[in-house]
Amino acid sequence: MGDSPDGQGTRRRVGIDGAGSAAGTAVDDQPGGSSTIARGVTFRTASRVALVVGTILTLVNQGAIMMDGDSTVGTWVRVGVNYLVPYLVSSVGYIAPFRMRS
Repeated sequence: MGDSPDGQGTRRRVGIDGAGSAAGTAVDDQPGGSSTIARGVTFRTASRVALVVGTILTLVNQGAIMMDGDSTVGTWVRVGVNYLVPYLVSSVGYIAPFRMRS
């Protein structure tokens, strides 16, 4: 089976004969874009990546400040960004194959 655009901005899995799956129904009807991220479709995968990468970035970039007890609001904003950016990058990477190519 391979993925094929269905003309509606989504992708569906099609069988060798072109019909959707063995029973003729479409599977993998996931639109790409920010709505997919907002609905939490990417949450499981992206949150794991963000946890690992964000922790490493925080330890490298703000670890000494936090250990010295000199944390400010700005430090904690940076910590949040250390987790947010990998989450968003991972989410976009997850949905990229589902996006329609013009």
